[in-house]
Amino acid sequence: MIERLKLLLTRLKTKKIYLPLLGFFTVIILVLISLWQRGELTKKPNQTIPSPIVKEKTNGSPPPVISFESYENKAYFPAVPSNLKAYVLKGDYPIGDVTEFGRKLGLRQVEKADETYVVMSNFNTQNDLGTLVFNRKTGAFSLQSYGLRKPAVQGNNIYETALNYLRELNVIDETVVCDINYQRKDMAGVTYVECHRDWDKIGLPVFNYVGLLNIPEEDLLSSLSLGRTGNYSPNDLQIYNTSTGDNGKARPNDFNTITVAIANDGRILSVESNLRQIKQSQQILSADLLSPQEALDMFNSHKAEFSLSIPAGSGFVDWNKVYPGNKAISKTATVTDYVLSYLEKPEDAIQTTLIPVYLIRGTARLESGYVVRFVETLSALRKTPSLTRNSGKSVLGDQDESEDSLQLKKFDPPTETPTPTRIVIPPTVVLSPTQIPTQIPTTWQPQDPSPPQEESDECIPLVEGGTPREMVLNVPGMGEMVVSNRGNAGTHTLYFRSASFPIDTVREASNIISNLVLEQVKINYARVLKSQPSVPTTETELHDALAALDLLPSSPSTRRIGESGIFTLIKNGQIDEYSSKQDIFPSDLKEFSDLDNYIGAGPSGSQLGKKLLAGCYISGGSPSLYVYAILKTPLSIALPGSESYSYPSTTNRLWNVTAYKDTISIGERNYSRLYYEYDKNKIKFIKPKDGFIIKSNNWESFIRNNLSLKINLNTKETEDLIVDARNALTDIEINNYPYMKISFINKTELNKKLPLNFVPQPDKIYRFHLLLTPLKSYVYSPEPKLDKIDRKGFVVLEIGVIAD
Repeated sequence: MIERLKLLLTRLKTKKIYLPLLGFFTVIILVLISLWQRGELTKKPNQTIPSPIVKEKTNGSPPPVISFESYENKAYFPAVPSNLKAYVLKGDYPIGDVTEFGRKLGLRQVEKADETYVVMSNFNTQNDLGTLVFNRKTGAFSLQSYGLRKPAVQGNNIYETALNYLRELNVIDETVVCDINYQRKDMAGVTYVECHRDWDKIGLPVFNYVGLLNIPEEDLLSSLSLGRTGNYSPNDLQIYNTSTGDNGKARPNDFNTITVAIANDGRILSVESNLRQIKQSQQILSADLLSPQEALDMFNSHKAEFSLSIPAGSGFVDWNKVYPGNKAISKTATVTDYVLSYLEKPEDAIQTTLIPVYLIRGTARLESGYVVRFVETLSALRKTPSLTRNSGKSVLGDQDESEDSLQLKKFDPPTETPTPTRIVIPPTVVLSPTQIPTQIPTTWQPQDPSPPQEESDECIPLVEGGTPREMVLNVPGMGEMVVSNRGNAGTHTLYFRSASFPIDTVREASNIISNLVLEQVKINYARVLKSQPSVPTTETELHDALAALDLLPSSPSTRRIGESGIFTLIKNGQIDEYSSKQDIFPSDLKEFSDLDNYIGAGPSGSQLGKKLLAGCYISGGSPSLYVYAILKTPLSIALPGSESYSYPSTTNRLWNVTAYKDTISIGERNYSRLYYEYDKNKIKFIKPKDGFIIKSNNWESFIRNNLSLKINLNTKETEDLIVDARNALTDIEINNYPYMKISFINKTELNKKLPLNFVPQPDKIYRFHLLLTPLKSYVYSPEPKLDKIDRKGFVVLEIGVIAD
């Protein structure tokens, strides 16, 4: 038994599993930080130094050009504080300053130094064991301490302790506050303190360009607060005892945050910072500030300085159909939010000033028929202030140094590193490719939100060989996730397809799959250890046992799985529990031995991004739901499990609405229809024998002037149907087909393959799904018998289109 498990685990050490990202991203590498616990400080850490994880940018299309004829403002005008400032941010950190910063931390060895990163370490002095990775362009840094470092002055509480230490490091100013703390179940004896730039102290809320689009459209920006999560936040069941009460939710700390990990005995274990440092400030005169009305007039005159749009709703949608020609064209955009704020760029971008901006946010229904969310901004200043060097207290790196004087070559990392004797976990160098406001959950939205430009009918990877095979994975506490691989036995290349629970981002899917693999790894190792005569009780014994079985992962970045991860199970007495758990993955895919065997850049890393996810993008059928009710009627609508996109967003595939007359309300928002798409590769319908045979170039006229009358569509429903039909025919060269057959999917088949559940049950439910079939020649087909819509009472009408 042992030998068989050993063989299963070891034969996979050269395999890789890739999760593809979008065109402007490569792979997000999941790195979980493991901290040294009290009692282990005399053990010497591994001396292998991590290199910064540099995000490779692939060539994606530019964001869609926004072209809105007019704006309808439904938001209140923002209040304008009487005391506003403009700020200069530190935009470059000389190497000399960064290395001096590291030496104050006891880190003497410079392992790497270039135009972007400085990496320093200390593996010799027990009190100062640790590593530092510092981004010279943005000031973001990751400090991992394995020594005895404490603040010179302990505070009266954990917040003061964190503040005192950050002041000692000279990385914060008076606008930064530490007021949130939490713990993790997998890190006993450690408390995490979150510090942010306080909005009241700096004068305005601080948002991030791209992250604004992650906020649910029903949530007003004025209702947000620092460090708070919401129902839409990703789950992280390891987080508990949160001072804000947001237990079980991932912390929104990818932007404007310094997180300090403090042991029970006061030792500083880590500092993760993506907070930009303020260099100086200057008062803004009221005469130099645009009024809210002046700014709104400029938005209406199309003078926005920054514009960004993404499809509203949840799920995956065909970008080319949403934005034909990569343009967002609409007659009227609705402004739902209007605020005055500061805006920061994504973290990997250099930013040198922080000035007030007016920001509008809202939705627009495009000519393509899709609803999109948008954000537009412009400077609140009539002119850019002249900012000069502040004579006050300097911050880290507050000096000038030309690049010509840096002499980078003397900081080249050594070509060889000493043989590691123990494990050290590489710090997270690049904190996240998605930067969102501190109060918004960590979910992915692209900086350049352009999806793949290619599609295929199946989710087929670029790597040759094998037929795609789908598998259903059970995600504890959430539901089922469908992934696929090439179909070859033992091929660990996974592609996300769909899920029974809401997944709005690729990053979220990546994290979920990563956690599932981690669980399978623990199950595998627990079974091996369970079969041994005795279970190790110390990390040294575990290390020796795994080495003896030739199961010790070779990569330092993955040893946390073989040692730290499984040792946590040993300490918690969970070996029996995990060894008896059911496998998460199929038998030919369950043999993971370490983290690098399922996600990473790998030899084909340059290919990842632009095309790999394209095959997983869905271009499916597009039903619209209309609800008519004489009285205000609460209604729950459960969608089928095959839906790939929905607007408005669903919660667990469920819409909870209120219907009245011809309007559907969700909270304070009103809608004329509900819309979803399903995967036409999964749902195949029988082609009806009857149908209308028309000339293909007359299809639009036929729907508007003939078909709509036959089933009693109103003007709104008719125009929506024409837009949906046009989208369904996007990939078909109509000119190559003189004729077209318009038929209707059998309602019984619809109810079976696309079931909809309503509570309460409507008086009448109409479901009309058109099947458009281009024809090379005329063929006879009997005309179908169609019911006419009667809107009296409580009525649901569904109209959909699919082209074949």
